Amino acid sequence: MIKVVIDGVPGEPHPRRGSWSAVYEGGLYVWHGGWKTSDYHEYGCDDDAFSIFRLDLLSLKWDDLKLENGGGYNSEDMYALSCGSCTQNYKYVYTFGGHCMTGWYGADPFCNIIYQVDLETLKISRLKHKGQIPGSRDKTALFYYKDALYLFGGWSRYQNTVQKGANFVCHKSYKTLGWNNEFYRYDLLTAEWTNQELKGHFPPPTAASTLTRAGDKAYLVAGRNPPDRVDDVYVLDLITMVWEHYSNPVALAPPVPWPGPRSSHAVSPIYLTGGAQTPHLVMFGGLAPDDSAYNDVWLFDLTNLQWKQQKFQDNTLQIPCRTWFCMGATLNIWTSCFELCLFGGVQGSLLDQDILELADTLVLEMGISSLKRLACFAIINNFKALEPVIDTLPTVLRDNLRELHIARDSKQALFTVLSRFSPFKCFPLLSHLEHKP
Repeated sequence: MIKVVIDGVPGEPHPRRGSWSAVYEGGLYVWHGGWKTSDYHEYGCDDDAFSIFRLDLLSLKWDDLKLENGGGYNSEDMYALSCGSCTQNYKYVYTFGGHCMTGWYGADPFCNIIYQVDLETLKISRLKHKGQIPGSRDKTALFYYKDALYLFGGWSRYQNTVQKGANFVCHKSYKTLGWNNEFYRYDLLTAEWTNQELKGHFPPPTAASTLTRAGDKAYLVAGRNPPDRVDDVYVLDLITMVWEHYSNPVALAPPVPWPGPRSSHAVSPIYLTGGAQTPHLVMFGGLAPDDSAYNDVWLFDLTNLQWKQQKFQDNTLQIPCRTWFCMGATLNIWTSCFELCLFGGVQGSLLDQDILELADTLVLEMGISSLKRLACFAIINNFKALEPVIDTLPTVLRDNLRELHIARDSKQALFTVLSRFSPFKCFPLLSHLEHKP
């Protein structure tokens, strides 16, 4: 069962959109991004340039941590930097490009800087690069694979492309701005960029898409390309480096479930079980062709290449629609289920002068709550009554409670765990899925 476990967390960071995020060691990390000030064309950020926020996924408490300059980090370059791309390899997060507020004062508003963030030491370092370096851009797609970063597409000023098969398409109103479908590889060992030839049925110029790796394949889902937002899926075989294209089979009867066209959405890989582990992509939100925002959840089966929408049982439940938000998937030790952690974003187009950035935290649980979790939940809610006999609990429950540092004499630890569950509503959805790591 999918349900909303958390809707709103005290102490949340300032509203923002286009932030970077990653999940590591039980925490959701969020940093940078921007929001509007009094001038429509300006985006401000009241954070310290070295701020990085961490949401503890057990206690659901936000902490404002500080990054340490590991070399080459320029806080002025990062002011209100948003809509860049990022990817993660265990404790390391790599970011590329983005849109910087300082660009509105005469410089190029886009950048092509690469940063590495070590989530264990909280050091941020600017990586050197050489070779066939991509031009400055934002709204790109980025993923990690075997000691290399792969970069696709984006939105930028007009640039002559030298890649075979790649091209640049100008916006009909902004003649010097547009989309590209360039594809690059950055070797993390040599710090060198190289062009990657586009082979097969490769994507057209695209921005504000997602490119998510699962195993030896990468999946480009939806995005914005001329003339509008699309719902296509492109699959890149990382062994042969050949693209395949899958589109909505609208001619079939009955119609096949397929999400609507969108951009600025979020996608994460997860593993579901139905007798055996099967890889899926989970997608939430995004911006529709009419500039309205989605709040739907879709699963894409990577074995059968089929979409399935996850429906809410309570039709009156209003989950905020959003775009340009942070999302991470993590495994909850209580439930053995995946949880989607979402923060921030906007509820429409960035070009809407009245749009407001969000500052709410949303946690969606994908799975059926285990008996262990239900038992622990009952213990926590009745802790005072059960305290005299807490030592007689089954070993498995005591061990789980001990993992969360619940001691008979630790009221603060108990409060921390209580805040994880009791104050928030749980809303069931129609889809029933079993999950395990």
